[in-house]
Amino acid sequence: MMILPFSARLRGTLFTLTLTLLSGCALIQDEPAQVAIVNPQQAQLAQVIHLANSDWPAARWWEAYDDPQLNMLINRALQNSPTMQAARLRISQSQSTVELARSAMGLQATAVAAQNRLRITDKSFSWPYSYSLPVDKNGPWYTLNTVGVGAQLNIDLWGADRARVAAAIGEKNARLAETAGIELDIASSVAQLYFAMQATFQKIALLQELEGIARFSVEAHEHRTRRGLEDSVDVANAQAEQLAARQQIISAEGMLTQYRETLRALIGADAQSMPAIHPVALPALQETLPPSLSFELLARRPDLQALRGYVTASLSQVDAAKAAFYPHFDIKAFWGYNALSVGDLFKSSFQQINLLPGLYLPIFDGGRLNANLQFGTHRQQHPDQTVQPGGAGCGSRCRHQLQPA
Repeated sequence: MMILPFSARLRGTLFTLTLTLLSGCALIQDEPAQVAIVNPQQAQLAQVIHLANSDWPAARWWEAYDDPQLNMLINRALQNSPTMQAARLRISQSQSTVELARSAMGLQATAVAAQNRLRITDKSFSWPYSYSLPVDKNGPWYTLNTVGVGAQLNIDLWGADRARVAAAIGEKNARLAETAGIELDIASSVAQLYFAMQATFQKIALLQELEGIARFSVEAHEHRTRRGLEDSVDVANAQAEQLAARQQIISAEGMLTQYRETLRALIGADAQSMPAIHPVALPALQETLPPSLSFELLARRPDLQALRGYVTASLSQVDAAKAAFYPHFDIKAFWGYNALSVGDLFKSSFQQINLLPGLYLPIFDGGRLNANLQFGTHRQQHPDQTVQPGGAGCGSRCRHQLQPA
């Protein structure tokens, strides 16, 4: 029987152990299929629609009306709206997440000052790095004093940390787009209410003129009746027209009060701080739309921009989840002093320097890594179901709204 040398047996044992470890390593299992990307040409609209220019809409579009009352109302609404305040808090939170993700990419250093009381049974031990007790010290109880600086640097070979930063930035961009959408909704609501009030002011003025004409008609018919030229039926008809005009005025004034109260709620004002709204002339009709109604128009929608940010974040989260399956490298270092006596701590003979490069490979994780990967993949395919269905038909809705009646 041939006996292998010790070195050959050692290599065989290490090879077998390596195969055993690799066979037990965490592997990507049942990765969900990617959702097919829609061809942008399928969303291209007909080129027969001719529009004015592409300066639409501006960031503060309401200032184009040059109406100080409207500017003041929208600014107050954007400042006092609880929805806007919550959106700004979400932006701050997402910015903190970005900074937290970026911090993992840099060098981490910590000052260490520790005292360890321990019992051992021999003359040597390791805490936290290799250290030998002097032979003239008697156990079994020892007190190890440590002072120094520890540092750690992660080597991001597979881009896991960069992917986490990209995911955090994607979510922040989505929050910014959501805030822009909220701002657009609030500004549009205030503008619609304001111009509805201005239109109602003009309607009331016209109805008051109509009431004056009806009053003059009643007086004229009464004079003609007293002279015997007409009967009382004509007077009653004229009075009915006057009452109808008065009824329309009362109805318009009630609608004006309703608009004012709704506007007061939007700007967050109470009964005393609600500013008075004065009648002004309605602005001239401005038909300014972009020259193309393909993805250029869709890209202006804040909800779709928010969806894009969430999709970008989910893609980066999937990349980070995949990188967790690969070996992880880091470098730990320590510089300081270790001594059994506090008085010896800062002597040069007790100085200690350690440099520890490390390699970590997940072997058995109970399915945690695969579950995290599947969660990120499903989130990538369905980032926001409340917004995603609206994106498919938004092009057709824009087209139908712009078609002439």
